Amino acid sequence: MNIGIDVRCLQTHSGVRGIGRYTLELIEALARLDADNDYVLLALDGRPLPALSLPVGFRHRVAFLPDSLMKHPLVRVMARLKNRGPRYRVRRVVDHGILSRAARRERLDVLHLPSLHEDYFVAGGRFRCRVVRTCHDLIPALFPDRYLARASEGEKAVYRRQVASFAESDVVVCVSEATRQDLLRLTETPPERAVVVHSGVSARFAPVPPEEAQALMAAGYALELPYWVFPGGASEWRKNLPGTLEAFAALRKRRPEPALLAVLSGMPNTASDLQAAVLRQMGDLGLTGQDVRFLDYLPDEHLPPLFSGAAGMVFPSFYEGFGLQVLEAMACACPVVTSDVSSLPEVAGDAALLADPHEPGHIAAAMARLMDEPDLRAECVRRGLLRAAGLSWENAARKMMTVYTSAGADAAAPAADRGATSSRAAGHRA
Repeated sequence: MNIGIDVRCLQTHSGVRGIGRYTLELIEALARLDADNDYVLLALDGRPLPALSLPVGFRHRVAFLPDSLMKHPLVRVMARLKNRGPRYRVRRVVDHGILSRAARRERLDVLHLPSLHEDYFVAGGRFRCRVVRTCHDLIPALFPDRYLARASEGEKAVYRRQVASFAESDVVVCVSEATRQDLLRLTETPPERAVVVHSGVSARFAPVPPEEAQALMAAGYALELPYWVFPGGASEWRKNLPGTLEAFAALRKRRPEPALLAVLSGMPNTASDLQAAVLRQMGDLGLTGQDVRFLDYLPDEHLPPLFSGAAGMVFPSFYEGFGLQVLEAMACACPVVTSDVSSLPEVAGDAALLADPHEPGHIAAAMARLMDEPDLRAECVRRGLLRAAGLSWENAARKMMTVYTSAGADAAAPAADRGATSSRAAGHRA
């Protein structure tokens, strides 16, 4: 089969986010496993494409697409309009035409679209090949007051159309069962077309000897023992930094031994309203910059020692489509406290302590247990390593290959047989 994967997300702002990591890790895992199919990576011309670690025997080529959003003359004219509705409609039509022609030119049997944010077109029946789309989450649709309040009417219409296009895809790959349930509730996607293929954790996340990890964190980031890691950053509401700070303050009151909280992604921009709110809350809780460290940037190679040297990771997010940080910490032998909502219990399995993200006291109690009960901590570490090993990118790639194969068989089947084949392609889980 000829399988196309849209890699434009690796060339835009999505490339440094979870969607970019998902796409890169999936392609590299497919390259290690699939010796039977030919892959076409569809990329934007004129923009750099990150280096991919692909073995010599992997059959693939890169097909470059014109950067329609910048270069197409019709888009340039429409960009002058103040009314964004017609502008977005033109962008969608132009993008769809470019990708549809590329699919025909490359003789694709299956086209995989791993990112919602780079697609302005209608997916599904307008392509001659089968279309597989990945649904990572539907956060703006679930929390419109938080994520769409400042969007223009044109931007809201584009997002609604993008979400609706899931129902027109041949297969929708959901990164968790929680996301699949959201998809079925919020769109008209037929249940038999929605499958679950869990994301994986990169092999670079592995335990680092505690002494080595702690020495690096102390020397490079002034993190002294014991410290907790909060990977959610300070800028996004759903990550729940305020609840984490309140839980951390309660933990410090419970235990005589001091502790630090390391917040990844750093403090919001200087003088912003959000920064002022964070600092005000810290003052109200009696926390200082010596208690809470905002780490602006850590190179990827420092994340495993950060987790390995920590007392634990605390991640009481209100919502995650998957929650990859949970697996990354577990893979580094770091015990985890996380939320009992959305996909987080599904991803954590029986390897984490779960707490109500709306109850800082519950979060603090779980953190205290991991610090005060050595046997519980050791059991969480053991189970976490097993859980992370079971959700590898190799496993995800094997399941995705099954999705591609079934979708391709559906495309080749006579019209009368496609209904039965499509049911086999999707099912409940891949």
